[in-house]
Amino acid sequence: MKKSTILIITIVITIIGMSRINAQTKGTFTDKRNNKVYKTVKIGSQIWMAENLAYKTKYGCWTYRNKPENVRYGYLYNWKTAKEVCPIGWRLPTDADWKQLEMQLGMTQIEADKRGKRGTNQGLQLKADTDWKKVKSGTNKSGFSALPAGYCKNHGLGSTGIRLNTHLWSASSINSSVAWIRFLHFKRDGISRITGYKVDGYSVRCIKE
Repeated sequence: MKKSTILIITIVITIIGMSRINAQTKGTFTDKRNNKVYKTVKIGSQIWMAENLAYKTKYGCWTYRNKPENVRYGYLYNWKTAKEVCPIGWRLPTDADWKQLEMQLGMTQIEADKRGKRGTNQGLQLKADTDWKKVKSGTNKSGFSALPAGYCKNHGLGSTGIRLNTHLWSASSINSSVAWIRFLHFKRDGISRITGYKVDGYSVRCIKE
């Protein structure tokens, strides 16, 4: 096969791949419980909220360092509350839902199934292009707009990591103490698949049922 033909095929494959990643449908959703309007984005066959959930509950819910102005990053929820807090028609994504999203952004199945740091630039695509400590931490190519909300430890007793990282719950439990989460860091372009303690407060991204 001629080099020119190979080059054309490579360019076409690249364009198709970019089209798949960029083929989003953006919209909005109004949470009738408090009339908050959320941005949404369709990535592949999934519809996600393009903002962290910001619905205040009586228990298991905190703002970063208990400052009201940090609600713009959404609330931080323990796992029990996170499982129940999404509005009707939406739910907390499972570990499999997160993998599907990651593979839509170019991660392989083998890579998606790994534990710890994974991927190439999938985290870069998920992260918003503002708020992160490092300039160009994120491109938001996916439209997901992940923000560096940080997290709070052990029933809200201490908060850390704002503008540096974010922890996002999954609905998939491992045992009575921990569940799968996704972790994004301002210095890393990939996505970490790790465990989080259920008593800690992490961000929630709802996925449409």
